Amino acid sequence: MKMLKDAGNQSIFWSGYYHYAKITDDVANYGANELAVVGNALYGDQWQTALSRDLNLSSPRRMRAWISGERKIPNGVWFDIISLLKARQLKIEEIIKKLA
Repeated sequence: MKMLKDAGNQSIFWSGYYHYAKITDDVANYGANELAVVGNALYGDQWQTALSRDLNLSSPRRMRAWISGERKIPNGVWFDIISLLKARQLKIEEIIKKLA
């Protein structure tokens, strides 16, 4: 089986692994406070249901468990949150270009 290569001459798997490892290191201490800051920035005061939906959670109860500290927020969730933030950033930049 031939391994797919990315531009950095690493296999696709290892490239993804390095990015995931970097995010894992960065978010190791992130918790409910950071989740609330991100949620508010993306969706305003009523952020929990909207963020739950965009993270494809089966229920907003999972979000409430993370906020209360009942459950640890999985590192992979932070990767998805970063993707949501970047998508919102691109959308805002497009709007600014149109209005400027």
